[in-house]
Amino acid sequence: KMEKKLVKVIKGLLKTNQFRMHPNGFYQLDIGNNSRLHIWPPEKQEHQKNYNPIHDHTFSFDSFILIGHLKHYEYDYMEDEDGEYQMYNVIPVEGNHTIMEPTGKFINIIKSKEMHLLPGSRYTFEKHKFHESVNEKGVLTATIMKKTQQGYDLRARIIGIRNHDPDDNSFDRTKIDQDKAHMYLEDVLANTGKNILYGAHKFIKK
Repeated sequence: KMEKKLVKVIKGLLKTNQFRMHPNGFYQLDIGNNSRLHIWPPEKQEHQKNYNPIHDHTFSFDSFILIGHLKHYEYDYMEDEDGEYQMYNVIPVEGNHTIMEPTGKFINIIKSKEMHLLPGSRYTFEKHKFHESVNEKGVLTATIMKKTQQGYDLRARIIGIRNHDPDDNSFDRTKIDQDKAHMYLEDVLANTGKNILYGAHKFIKK
């Protein structure tokens, strides 16, 4: 059955692919066909010193909720020399490592959209717009994200704290406890319904 095949594929990938930790505190695993598995633990794990969750992407994507409760927020911004936040460029350094480059552009933000998503739900998001995605506190949550349209701008952006903290650039996405990541993956696969896994398999292959 397709749902069993998806589980087999994901587990097989662990022989060659490692989890990494997004600076905002959720696990990522590449699963092929332009897709990634994202897992938000019930309690926040390792993350960047300063929590800067609002960001954009250089690609558009679709996302499919496997388990848990994902809260998705979208934002508009306005330039303001006295603004609460600063815009940062995301600069790739090596491998999956990135650093934040302050731009000197200060801004304020306005929440423009809010969604609460449960297993089997899907949503789409356009490149170069700003958002954050977080799990309901205490709820193990996982999604599959599939890139749909790559942009030409190779630099993503972050809306972060006003004053740049050099320690923000010390976070390493790969130096994490892989065993703990595997434990959360087992929990996700064991608690995701067969119909949801079937839908996720079709979502990836589409």
